[in-house]
Amino acid sequence: MNPPIYAALSSIPGREDMLSQVVASILPQVDHLYLCLDGHREPPDFLSGPGHDKITLKFSQRGYPKAKFAMIESIEEGIILSIDDDIAYPEDYAKTLVAGLRKYPGPTICGFHGHLFTDTPDFTDVSKIISYQRTLKKDTYVHAVGSGIAAWDARYCKVKAEHFPFSAGADSQLAVLGQKNRWPFVLLSHTAKWLVPLWPEGTDGIRRVGESCIWTHTKKNLASRLNARPANQWAVAQVERWVLHTHENKPGPG
Repeated sequence: MNPPIYAALSSIPGREDMLSQVVASILPQVDHLYLCLDGHREPPDFLSGPGHDKITLKFSQRGYPKAKFAMIESIEEGIILSIDDDIAYPEDYAKTLVAGLRKYPGPTICGFHGHLFTDTPDFTDVSKIISYQRTLKKDTYVHAVGSGIAAWDARYCKVKAEHFPFSAGADSQLAVLGQKNRWPFVLLSHTAKWLVPLWPEGTDGIRRVGESCIWTHTKKNLASRLNARPANQWAVAQVERWVLHTHENKPGPG
C-alpha cells in the first residue's frame, strides 16, 4: 500500500502568479496540500477552483517559514514534501522523491539542492552549493538540503515548528536538526532544467530571483525578516562538528 503524500508550502504577498503555477503542478501529485499564506488577508481567487478541497489554508503574520511546518508536524504517517512558491515542479516530482525515500529507507531527507562543506560551514558560500538547476549525475550525500525541494517519511523524521526559531534560513535550521539526529541528507540524481525557478527570464534568457527572495535579502544583508544570515550564523554555532551522515553512519531515531 502506498503511503499518503502531503505537501507543505508557505507563500508571501507578491508571489501570487508563481504560487498559482506551483499549486497547479503539485496538487495532482499529492493527497493533500497544506498552504500557509503569510501576510495575506484573504486567499487569491485561484484557490477556489475545482479540486481545491484538497487544500488546507492557514493565515499567519510573520510566521514564515515556521507556520508551514506547524501545519504538518502532527502527521504521523506518510511522505512530507516541503515545497516553495517559486519553483516549477515537474509532473513526476512527487513520484521521484517517493522512489528516493524507498531507496534510502528510515530517517532520511531526500532532495535536489543542498550544501556540501569541505571545511568550515558557510551557508552563504555559493561554491558549497549543489544547485537543483544543474545536472547531478549520481545521488550525493550533503550536510544541508534545500528545504523547499525536500521530502521525508513522517514515521522517521519529526520536523516541527519549534525547530525553526528564525523567520528565514529554513535550510540551515533544518540542517541543525539533521545533524543532531544524525539523519542522512541525500540529493537525488537529476538532469538540468528538470526543476527550474519561476522567476521571469531576463532579456538574456536567464531567470534571476526577485527582490522578494530570501537569497537576495541574504546576499545584500538587508535589515529584513527575509535575511537568512542570522539563522545561518546560529546554525553554524549550534553544531560543534559537522558530519556528513550516510547510511553507513547508523542514523539515529527521529
